[in-house]
Amino acid sequence: MALSVHSTSMLNQSDSGTAAESVCQQNQFEAHPDRYTCIGINLNHLTEDDKHTLDCHLPNSMVMERETGWFVKLYQPDIAASVEEFYTAKYPGITLNLLKIFCGAYRAGFRLIEFDLHAQEVCGLSLFDED
Repeated sequence: MALSVHSTSMLNQSDSGTAAESVCQQNQFEAHPDRYTCIGINLNHLTEDDKHTLDCHLPNSMVMERETGWFVKLYQPDIAASVEEFYTAKYPGITLNLLKIFCGAYRAGFRLIEFDLHAQEVCGLSLFDED
């Protein structure tokens, strides 16, 4: 209940705020250091084994299933481990295809993957047609 009241209170403050407060708030969002980018990757890049691996890791990791795919938050590897070693340890049983996607996305600066039916295909990644 307290969260609901707090959220409503913040909305009311936002609605009655001045233009200067809005600009200030926007500047704070833009300057916020905790940012990460997301890449959309089409489901055609996943095998049935990849999809099963994502489903198996739902309760124990930062994998969230959606109606049209999954979100996967990419953790920052430990300094001592390589990216491949880190994700292999983080996701026991990870397929080589998923490992390639996770590591490639991480190295490109992405910290979230949205595997989605409607996302674009990524040039250079394998395509699978398992209908």
